Amino acid sequence: MALIVAASQPERLGAQAVIKGHVRAAQSQLPLGQAEVLIENLGLRTMTGDSGFFRLSNIPLGNHEFRVRRIGFISAVAPLRVEAADSLILELSLEAWVPELEPIFATARPRRSARMEEFEQRRRSGLGRYLTPDQLRDNEHRSLADLLREMGIEVSHSFGNQVHAIGIGSPTFLNASTRCVMGVWLDGIDLPGLGDDLNQYPVSMLGAVEVYRRPVEAPIQFTPTGTLCGILLLWSRER
Repeated sequence: MALIVAASQPERLGAQAVIKGHVRAAQSQLPLGQAEVLIENLGLRTMTGDSGFFRLSNIPLGNHEFRVRRIGFISAVAPLRVEAADSLILELSLEAWVPELEPIFATARPRRSARMEEFEQRRRSGLGRYLTPDQLRDNEHRSLADLLREMGIEVSHSFGNQVHAIGIGSPTFLNASTRCVMGVWLDGIDLPGLGDDLNQYPVSMLGAVEVYRRPVEAPIQFTPTGTLCGILLLWSRER
């Protein structure tokens, strides 16, 4: 911002003074049109023309505050002392105003895949028991069998050091419910037989786990006809 009195007393007036001037942009030195020039305590104001020139008249003697402002520029403010009924000529330049905005930080949550959306829907249903992606990431150093035990699921060892999750079979007219090896599904595919061995599934490779101890608890799409025991649904970790 700059205020420069270029000349004064070029002519004598009656009892009041006149201010004439020219307003430019400080950086380019081009004329600034549509800048407001005012002396607020007197209620006097005018606008610069396209050439940047302005004129304010009827200014009484005394101390006043002279202001020039325009959108996009820093206002120029200066004390103005009028000691004689003269004509004052001012040259003014306004600095461009560049607003500094507060930084905005946005954190986008990764979008879930369709299968993980379905996993969350089943988890909210209250049926079954679940290991979430966060729980599995926090326990990568442990075995799946250990995590299942902490969920209250029985785990047994069989020949060849295989490890199986134990569920509860459907009762029949011949016998009541019995303990049996749960079926294992990986990424929606049934893995009969050797696929039941929990040692095949490192926790670091898993993104979600669902456990349904009884056949009646399992989602219908994962209980083909003939299933007599609960099932273990394993979902690979998404990269």
